[in-house]
Amino acid sequence: PLEKVFQEFEREHRQKIAELNVQTYAGKKMRAELLVHIKDRAGMTYREIAKLDLFGDLELNSLGCIYRRAHLKLPV
Repeated sequence: PLEKVFQEFEREHRQKIAELNVQTYAGKKMRAELLVHIKDRAGMTYREIAKLDLFGDLELNSLGCIYRRAHLKLPV
């Protein structure tokens, strides 16, 4: 479930998702990593993810591009 993914992410990064500053490079990088976790672990679609506040400013095409780039950078 999405809540569990959020809790694991916050615990792993010691950062509250609500406090992510996506105006900074570090914040965008963390948001991209969170996108991968949400898509892979919670099984949400890009349309569902786009409805979340943190991703609301992004287009569906952008979510796909961000996901692919971030997925390649994350360790297996």
